[in-house]
Amino acid sequence: MRIEVDPYDSAFNSFVTRFTQALKSTGADVAPFDPSLRSLLRSDVVILHWPKIFMGDTSRRRALFLLAKLSIARLAGTKVVWVAHNVVSHDERVDRVALNGFLAVLSGVIYLSQASKLIVERNLALVGRKPALVTRHGRYDGRVPARAYEPPAAGEPVQLGNFGLIRRYKSLEDLIEAMDGLSPQEARLTITGRRMKSDYVDGIVEMVRSRNTVKLAAKDELLTEEELESVIDKAHGIVLPYRDILNSGAAIHALSRNRPVLAPSRGSIPELATQVGSDWVQTYEGKLTPDILRRFVVHLRGLERASAPDLSSLDWGSVEKELGVFLMRIAGTKAGGAA
Repeated sequence: MRIEVDPYDSAFNSFVTRFTQALKSTGADVAPFDPSLRSLLRSDVVILHWPKIFMGDTSRRRALFLLAKLSIARLAGTKVVWVAHNVVSHDERVDRVALNGFLAVLSGVIYLSQASKLIVERNLALVGRKPALVTRHGRYDGRVPARAYEPPAAGEPVQLGNFGLIRRYKSLEDLIEAMDGLSPQEARLTITGRRMKSDYVDGIVEMVRSRNTVKLAAKDELLTEEELESVIDKAHGIVLPYRDILNSGAAIHALSRNRPVLAPSRGSIPELATQVGSDWVQTYEGKLTPDILRRFVVHLRGLERASAPDLSSLDWGSVEKELGVFLMRIAGTKAGGAA
C-alpha cells in the first residue's frame, strides 16, 4: 500500500513525524504529499492533517483546482483521509464551497478522541456518513528525557507557562487578567510563542507591558521542538485557556514532560482528564478567573514530588495497530463507491 501524507514531518511538531512513523509501521510505503495528478493516481491513500487550503487559507480557485485532482484520483481508486485535528481552521474565514467539496471527496476520517468525533459530526454533517477511526493523540517522545515533576520550593512562586502561536482563540487576555488576582509571591506566568501580525497580538503585548507577574517571550519564528521542551520544563504547570478547542497537542505535550495542565472543560479536554487523572488535567467551566487559577497554583504546590502521569492510554503502539486495520479497510473498498 502506498500512502502520501501532508505534512510528512516537522521540525516544530514531533507528533507529525511520529504519526508518519506509525504509518510506516503498518508496512506501507509512505511518502510526502505530492499534489500532482500523476502522483495522486499512484497512491492508494492520501492523508491530510490540516487541509487549510479547503478551509479559507487560500483562494477558492487554488482549492478547487486541487479538489478537482483529488476527485479524479478518487474515481481511479485513491482514497482521501482527513485527520480531524480541528473542526475548521482557527481564526480563518471558512469557504463553505471549498470545504464541502473536500468533505464530499473524503473516503474516511481519523479522530484523535471520541469527543472530537461527536463535535465534528455535529458541525459537519457530511462527515457523519464516512468510515471513521477513533484513535488517540499519541504522547510526545522528547528529544531530551523528561524530568519527573518537582513542586516549587517553600517561598518560591509557582511558575506557570503557556506556549504556542499567539492567536485569539487561545484567550490569553483572560489568562493575563486572571493573573492580576495573584501576588508575585504566589505565581509568575511566562507566555512563549510565535507572534502573528494582528491587532490581537498588539493588545497582548500592551497588556503584558504594565504587569510585573507576566512575561511575554514572543518570537517571529515557530519554536523548535527543543525550545518547546525547554519552555515546558521551566514551568510547574501549563495553563491553556482556550476559547475554542477540539484536540490539544499542547496539553499532551505538557503531560509528556510531566507537567500538569489547566484547561477549560471543552472539546476533548474532559476525555483527556479521564484518561490521565485529575491530578494532571484540571478543568474548569466558563471564563478563567483568579480563583480558578489560584486553586491550580495550590494544587501544583501539593502535587507529589518526583511524580509523573500515567500516559499508557496514549501509547503509540495502539495507534499503529488501529491505523493499520483502518487503512487496509479503506484501501480495500471499491473505487468510486460510497466510502
